[in-house]
Amino acid sequence: MRALNVGMIGGGFMGKAHSLAYAAMPIFYWPPPAVPVRKMIAGRTEDLAREEAERFGFESFTADWTRLVNDPSIDVVDIVTPNHLHMEMAIGAAEAGKMVLCEKPLARTAEEAKRMLDAVEKAGVINQVSFNYRRTPAIAFAKTLVEDGALGKLLNFRGTYLQDWSADPLSPLSWRFDKEIAGSGALGDIATHVLDLARYIVGEITAVNSMLQHYITERPIQEGGADLLGVGRYSADAPKGHVDVDDEVMSFLRFENGVVGSLEATRNAYGRHNLLTFEIHGTEGSVYFNYERRDELQVCLARDGDRLRGFRTIYLGPAHPYGEALWPIAALGVGYGETKMIDCYELFKAIAEDRPASPDFRDGYQIARISDAIVESARTQQWVELERATGGGATQSLRHEAI
Repeated sequence: MRALNVGMIGGGFMGKAHSLAYAAMPIFYWPPPAVPVRKMIAGRTEDLAREEAERFGFESFTADWTRLVNDPSIDVVDIVTPNHLHMEMAIGAAEAGKMVLCEKPLARTAEEAKRMLDAVEKAGVINQVSFNYRRTPAIAFAKTLVEDGALGKLLNFRGTYLQDWSADPLSPLSWRFDKEIAGSGALGDIATHVLDLARYIVGEITAVNSMLQHYITERPIQEGGADLLGVGRYSADAPKGHVDVDDEVMSFLRFENGVVGSLEATRNAYGRHNLLTFEIHGTEGSVYFNYERRDELQVCLARDGDRLRGFRTIYLGPAHPYGEALWPIAALGVGYGETKMIDCYELFKAIAEDRPASPDFRDGYQIARISDAIVESARTQQWVELERATGGGATQSLRHEAI
């Protein structure tokens, strides 16, 4: 059975999630397409790297990420760092001939994402961006229903991602509130997940009409080194740092196939912990999904007739996408860790079959283009149309329309 050595750059919350996926994937997907070997981890300091290697089960560690990407024993480089580091690390890995997995968003801007895309395509290495929510069985099943024509001709899409972890202005200053590091706020952090699901299930987005809101301009400076993801509450007189990213994004969407839609994302919605939802209506039915109830998909089919028409609850299990390798009983429970594990499975399956992974850096680049268009639309208060990206010479041209 083929083994592939993984080198992971970064740790923290996402390092824990990816490490769990590497350990669990062969247990669930047996025989696996290939066996991930946690070979080396690169951390910010030698001490932190040593601790993360022990915690996450890596054989060796380093404080120098360039040593990791240039190590001849490493097959796959996994980048789980803050966003401003993605481009340099992914390009370095590609130039070293490594296959690359990168956390989302792929980059801070479309320009950065394009350089990353060019690098992996020039090197000819398999690449994947980790939009893991699409691996949720209910979401994959919604896509199957659309592809099978169960909903008829699609009419509209409505997606939301609402969180409350940063609603308190006295929660600590995460790097996610720093534009230089993150690139954007709610837009890049969570709205990109909605954009990925919209493209995955419905089709390509060709125009946006958007608003960005900025509510909190300063936060207490976090004590200690590890990012706390804004968790905790500091005193009102604690030293403050500047916040320069969006707190909320709202956008109308137009799709290439004529579907219309909307997107809303915020991290300032008290009571909404991780409310990632979408609803899709077609001429023959509708589907609704809520990630906080991720073992369920709500389906309504017009053919049921007036007496039975309404949303039925489908409990996801072995009969649905990815379900056969998970748990033997429907509604037994799928969590965030399973979506990362399936993401790992899809990457290693692509490697074993020597074919492109999905979503790949081209998808990440396209989402970065849409994100840039949302920013531009909010600035100009106009519709912004995206020219279609084609081949290696994908364009970043934007066209404005008056509202």
